Amino acid sequence: MSSFRRNVLTSGVERAVTAALTLAIVPFQVWLLGIEAYGLLSFVTSLQVICNILDLGLAPTIVREMAGDRDPDHAHGARVVQTFAALYWTVAVLLGSGLFASAGWLAEHWLQFEGLSPASVVLAIRLMAVSVLLRWPISLYAGAITGLQRLDLVNAIRISTSLVRLVGGLLVLLATHSLVAYLFWLGGTAALELATCVVVLTRLVPGVSLRPRVSWTIIGKVWHYSAHMNLISMMSVVFVQSDRLIISRFLSVTELGYYSLAYAIASGLSVVPTVLTGALFPQFAQDLSLGKAEQVRRRARVTAQVTMYLVAGGAGLVVVLGRDLLTWIAAASASAAYPPLVLLTVGFVLAAAVAIPYTLSIAGGETRVPLLVNLGAIGVYLPFLCGLVIVWGITGAAAAWVALNGYYLFVMVPLIRRRLPAYHAPPWFARSVTPFLASSLVWIGGAGWLIGTGDTARALAASALGGLLYGVLAAVFVDPGVRADLRRRLWRGVVLRGMPL
Repeated sequence: MSSFRRNVLTSGVERAVTAALTLAIVPFQVWLLGIEAYGLLSFVTSLQVICNILDLGLAPTIVREMAGDRDPDHAHGARVVQTFAALYWTVAVLLGSGLFASAGWLAEHWLQFEGLSPASVVLAIRLMAVSVLLRWPISLYAGAITGLQRLDLVNAIRISTSLVRLVGGLLVLLATHSLVAYLFWLGGTAALELATCVVVLTRLVPGVSLRPRVSWTIIGKVWHYSAHMNLISMMSVVFVQSDRLIISRFLSVTELGYYSLAYAIASGLSVVPTVLTGALFPQFAQDLSLGKAEQVRRRARVTAQVTMYLVAGGAGLVVVLGRDLLTWIAAASASAAYPPLVLLTVGFVLAAAVAIPYTLSIAGGETRVPLLVNLGAIGVYLPFLCGLVIVWGITGAAAAWVALNGYYLFVMVPLIRRRLPAYHAPPWFARSVTPFLASSLVWIGGAGWLIGTGDTARALAASALGGLLYGVLAAVFVDPGVRADLRRRLWRGVVLRGMPL
């Protein structure tokens, strides 16, 4: 099995396991903690993600540098790891200390809560600050392993630690019903994941030293790319996380809980593009460094179609069954959470359409277009989001997410294709996006008409029928070579495996 297919397969397993565990545990978190405490947990998690602004663009840089390292003993990669470690650990300490110190201010001046005590809120934020400090360097060591085309090992670590974190965390909640105890558990699992990544990297690159040491030669080589990626990452974090921060400022923590619940379900659609782009980024970087233009072009075309085929189909499922799923998780939240769930689903479908061209762009070192497109939106999006939240509440926040990803699709992707024409087939949008969106709309419309009264049994039946219709209709538009390859693999793997050859 090639390293790319192995990476895709293990990434798919990792994302599926993590997503399934997360979705399965969300109802228990809501039931055991209450919607307000769940909203606080979501807020603290968003703070952790927002702290990624200080990543300085190093995470994608380490992947790209390790993937392009041609030294047999990875001497260049070892120097990169040492240099980046000095930066990562410095930021980790400053970041964890800053978040720890600001916990009181956040509890008193930012959050609006009713049933939770101020002391418990402060303690929860401070415990998460410790987790932030421990989790911060993980992306460095995991990125180095990924750049070595061993994403399978990274995924094995993630699956193992996710099982410990989520299943163990559920047991902690069942035993204590305490958010504080749960956050203590998260800190312990962060330390475990960090230690495991360090051990694996030292086995793959025996010459690597864990002692941070700055090399100005390395910094001079990567600073331009890293600076661009840092600015892109900063703005992306603002765009992705600002909705929950704005909601927490203008609405109640309970409303934030409803929105977070809808977001948790809709974000499951990001599993497919995340899996594929995670495997594609180091592969694209390696292929481009070796001049394999035709291989890059074919992978980009095929993975774009596969991404939209799966994501658009999943979106139909979420829209058709979303209300029933919300009712099952927390009946009182269904009416409030379903409208933003539908809009967030649309936004994630549009984001999936952008994923492959964007990955190709940054893997090839073409960071100018994503940077300029993000700069064009940064001054407009936040006031736009605030206005929609004030007027329409959490539904307005979801509508802003749709608008943002529509902007990326219709502005950034054409510019990327213009800058990298050698790696894109001309009718990209017509072949890779439109047919799957149209087929999904047929599914959703037909299923909605069949459901009628909203009965759960009829919803399941309509969903199954619509899924079958979508599977057949959308498959027509998939690249013929992909269909033939899939038929051949199914024949060999399913039919021939049972024959006595």
